Amino acid sequence: MNVENKNHWIFIGYEAVSSLKEWLFLLIILFFKVKWYYIVLACVIILIYSIIKWYNIKFYISDEMLVYKQGVLSRKKQEIPLDKISTVDMEQNLINRIFDVCNLKVDSGAVGDGQTEVKITVKMDFAKKFREELLKSYKSSEEIKEDKSLKESYIKASMKDLAIYGITKNKLGWLVGLFAILSQINEFLSEDFLNSIDNKAESFVNGIGDIAKNSTSIAFIVISVILVILFLYIIVSVVSILIEIIKYYNFTLYESSNKLNIEYGLITKKKYSLPIEKIQALKLKQNFLGQFLGLYNMEGIVIGYGDEDDKKAIIFPVANEKLKNHIINTLLPEFNFEGHFNNPPKRAIFKFIVKRNIISLILISPAVYFIPTIPLKLILIGMCILSQILLGYRNYKNASIGLNRDVIVMSSGAVVKTTHLIKQKTVQSIGTKQNPLQRFRNVCNYKVDVCTNYFGEVVEVKHLECELIKEMEENLRV
Repeated sequence: MNVENKNHWIFIGYEAVSSLKEWLFLLIILFFKVKWYYIVLACVIILIYSIIKWYNIKFYISDEMLVYKQGVLSRKKQEIPLDKISTVDMEQNLINRIFDVCNLKVDSGAVGDGQTEVKITVKMDFAKKFREELLKSYKSSEEIKEDKSLKESYIKASMKDLAIYGITKNKLGWLVGLFAILSQINEFLSEDFLNSIDNKAESFVNGIGDIAKNSTSIAFIVISVILVILFLYIIVSVVSILIEIIKYYNFTLYESSNKLNIEYGLITKKKYSLPIEKIQALKLKQNFLGQFLGLYNMEGIVIGYGDEDDKKAIIFPVANEKLKNHIINTLLPEFNFEGHFNNPPKRAIFKFIVKRNIISLILISPAVYFIPTIPLKLILIGMCILSQILLGYRNYKNASIGLNRDVIVMSSGAVVKTTHLIKQKTVQSIGTKQNPLQRFRNVCNYKVDVCTNYFGEVVEVKHLECELIKEMEENLRV
């Protein structure tokens, strides 16, 4: 591997498209302000620049080092020791699969801004060999395939799991986006068609009005609105299920040579490895429905892992309580937790509720001002207060800190509950914060700084007993 290698020529196309995106605004201005051939000239310059950049990128392995050279005007040379490389991700999108090429993303354990240190695009056969050479201190792929016991330890996400994940994901943003699309779609429809829709809608509304006038209740209108919302929710859920199945298709998790290996994807195939000893913490996320169904999205917080596309190190997209415990017990035993949990005292419930209500009332005040009738204003204010009381109470129930000598478990959140399982040895600092009202109730906020790829990830849990800091500091000294 001492021979200098170059990216596949398709890299030129990727680089040109990336440059066009960066200069798109300028190109649009040129299109309206100058003659068309200036646009062509700009595109030619971008293409030439991409070719020069492709030509100047060279990489090879020499003396247990990955050497990567690049630069157009100024030259840059990186040397990464092979034993410092933490992950080598393989990614193959649809275009790559057509040309049988693959993107390799190489990360070391260096703490930085989270971007991939080296990214190369090469033929698939070469990518597999080059990846094995970069990770030669671990088992080769052939050895992994021959390990029968390893095959039995594969953990896969079924279609049913991915469908449940798609159903339980938050749909509020999707519904807003759907309404936004529907509001703009009239630009692409003929005037006659729109008039026809307006006439039918007017007839429908008039019919509902007649029913409401002749009825002792408005149950029919309420049921109609509920059915429309339900119909839209079903559409959005189906789309969400399809997206999650395409994204996480054939999701497979297994361990080999003290590394977690993850593979998934239907259109864009991804494959990456996470050194278990470099996983600083686990992040377990539960959306609102997931909290009641006992479903978790599992992520790893890993030094040296992250890129410009997706900064998450997904360990498993959706796992129930039993599967979550199985993954931790068998693959990540260092994160096993046996200890006591500290919850906010009852006197702190007030703190979880009041602030939420004040902020939400401020946010809806413009809407309340423009509502014409007082009953509707009172209904909106009442719904807002009730929802925030329920969410505040939910946050109170979810907040906790669990401690033992090896692991800190920190949970918080109302709509989305996030639980961090943090190795004691990776904690950089522990701090508390207390405002005057918290001093009155003898509670405070706890912040734990974990060493990560982004110069520290701060995890916070609010309104716990102040005496807890003593036990946390004692564990940190051990």
